[in-house]
Amino acid sequence: MKKTIGKFLDGLIFSNSLYVNYKRMWPFIKPYWFRACLGVALAVPVGALDSVVALFLKPYTDDVLVGKNATFAAYIPLMIISFVLVQSILNYTVKYMTTWVGNKITLDVRKKLFAKLLSMDTAYFDGHDSGHVMMRYNSDADTACNGLINNLRLVISKVFSSLSLVCVLFYNSWQLTVIAVGAVLVAFVPIYIVRRKMEELVRGTVQVGSVAMKAYNEAFNGNRTIAAYNLQKDERSMFDNLMERVFNLNMGIVKHTGWLSPLMHFIISLGLAFVIWQSSSLIVKGVITSGNFTSFVAALLLLYTPLKTVGDDYVDIKKALLAIDRIFEIFAIQPRITEPADAHTLRGVKKEIKFENVNFSYKEGVPVLKNINLTVPVGSTLALVGNSGELTTGPHLHFELWYKGAPLNPENYIEFENSKRPGEE
Repeated sequence: MKKTIGKFLDGLIFSNSLYVNYKRMWPFIKPYWFRACLGVALAVPVGALDSVVALFLKPYTDDVLVGKNATFAAYIPLMIISFVLVQSILNYTVKYMTTWVGNKITLDVRKKLFAKLLSMDTAYFDGHDSGHVMMRYNSDADTACNGLINNLRLVISKVFSSLSLVCVLFYNSWQLTVIAVGAVLVAFVPIYIVRRKMEELVRGTVQVGSVAMKAYNEAFNGNRTIAAYNLQKDERSMFDNLMERVFNLNMGIVKHTGWLSPLMHFIISLGLAFVIWQSSSLIVKGVITSGNFTSFVAALLLLYTPLKTVGDDYVDIKKALLAIDRIFEIFAIQPRITEPADAHTLRGVKKEIKFENVNFSYKEGVPVLKNINLTVPVGSTLALVGNSGELTTGPHLHFELWYKGAPLNPENYIEFENSKRPGEE
């Protein structure tokens, strides 16, 4: 029995993506835990106070509209205004706190990502373009951190709002509450159906977005090259195809998730229709009063309103969680070139530096240097020279050895594999 309960809790809580990602982000949240906890704690009364208006509609209907109690009529509007004013102040405070914490966390994550970027070896930059770097090291931090706090605030506020409104529903009529809550549970089924497809589409959108950033960056930095080689048509064609992919992915998200909110709205409307139909019978039999019905319908509408947009909220939450996954994928990367722990400090060269059987390549299987042996005397400068972009393929590669501003010897070209001396055909 204990094992069964343990597995259930593990699947429900500890293996849940929300729990896993918030746990991973805790080191960034920890310095600001007080403000974060205060903002989250204040979200509880912000949500719970949603039920106040619906709750007071029962005595207002029964005592004022039906009972004609003029004295009581003066107090209820003032009480409702007071509660709404308190809720508005709390709502502003919560939003300010969570936004402050979200921006601070974003700042810290960006700093750590930039430090990680500086630690990467040259091969990493050869394998990733500028768009990838801008998306993964900048945009993901904003999406993850701001979404992390704002989504938590929204979730907590809506949860406690829903709980308080459900209590109002039970207070007025448990029979009608069964119908209303049943409609809510049915409305959440579509989200479970589309969650896997949603993750795939969001990942594709991020990937294409990084390629788009790369295109803009290359058009700006390489504008002279594009103009010199008359590549405008090719670049435009490439970008047009890219935008088509962006359009298809965005429409894919709408196709697979855009129907969530309308479908939930329809299911919830059915629940509301059944409630109204059943309430007529309960009122006639004297089970509930007119005040119960008015309060119940108001609470039900307040409960259903945020649920109608839960599909859109789910997309935002999924984007934030996937952004956190991508950030920690970067943190987990280990550069292939690192300084050994027992590295010796080179304090000076007295005679020369020797390179023996040196091999080098930018891409695996495409050697640039192969079994090179060089001796560089003290006071000389060694330069490996090649045309732009040709170090990856090897042609026209030579080296020059200079000593105090002049060539060390006239025969300063050495042929490497697949290389030619300058001027040779």
